[in-house]
Formats: sequence, structure tokens, C-alpha cells
Amino acid sequence: ILVPLSVWQANVEKLSGRMAKGEVGIVIATHEPLETLAATFSDINELPLIAVFVERFPDGRIFTLGNLLRTRYGFKHELRAIGD
Repeated sequence: ILVPLSVWQANVEKLSGRMAKGEVGIVIATHEPLETLAATFSDINELPLIAVFVERFPDGRIFTLGNLLRTRYGFKHELRAIGD
């Protein structure tokens, strides 16, 4: 399942079992700082999937976020764009 980062933070106890099974991915919006995501997880590679929500197609921040997730944060799993 894909859940917004804020929903994950509010329901960690309920969702942690599914996370351990690799069943939970996180959705972040292009306006959310990646530092919040990195601070939420000791290792973001616990996540099998990170989806970035794009409101408008011409929003180029998605490419920057994807690049930062790979280079700065070392995310090795699936990245997805969702939205427009």
C-alpha cells in the first residue's frame, strides 16, 4: 500500500507490521522536504517504494527529488511518480 508520509507518522504502530513484510510504500509531495522523510526512517532503504506526488506535469522538482533520493540518501529501491 502507498501511504502519505504524514499518515505513516500518525500510524507507525498500526503499519509497522506491514512495513516489516515490505508491503508499505511512502508517498511524498514535491513540496515536502526530503529531510523529513530521512528523519522518519533510520534507513530509507527499509521502504520498498517511494512515490512522489506531482500536482502538475511541468513541475520539474520531481527529477530533483529523484536524483537526491538516489545520490544524497542512497535510496536503491523503486521510485515512482504519481499524479498529473
